[in-house]
Amino acid sequence: MYSARKRLKAVKFACTALFLFACHHAQISISCPPGAKLNGAPPPKGAEVWCQKNVAGKPVKDGPFIVYAAGGSKMIEGTYRSGRQDGEWTLWYENGTHASIDHYLNGLQSGLHTSWYANGQKALEGEYQHGKREGVWTQWDPSGLTSRKLVYRGGKAER
Repeated sequence: MYSARKRLKAVKFACTALFLFACHHAQISISCPPGAKLNGAPPPKGAEVWCQKNVAGKPVKDGPFIVYAAGGSKMIEGTYRSGRQDGEWTLWYENGTHASIDHYLNGLQSGLHTSWYANGQKALEGEYQHGKREGVWTQWDPSGLTSRKLVYRGGKAER
């Protein structure tokens, strides 16, 4: 009876360890667009993965792009289209909280930008148009109080 309990306990421990290992080291499933090939490797073998195709004999990023922090968590995630940033790009602090979210169109920031302090508190928010700040930008201090609002036109702050 004692040895059966001991074996059951060992099997439970092994299953739990295997489950935790599998969750921590899960394979990354990234789909590249047609004509692009997956490059790099996620942790523990590498620190970034991206899709790449050849255009006129030159390598060009095209598809998902992920950079990992030293601990294995995502640090940067976004998408390239024919070598240009496109769509939503997210950055994280090493503690796992969001650092920023930006949007790109044809390689230029376009749309809402939001950034946070490492404590998770919102730091800055505003819109980009064609790579330039536009409209009202709000800045908060690390405690969450609105500390400043600026209005931008064509990338320049109005006074």
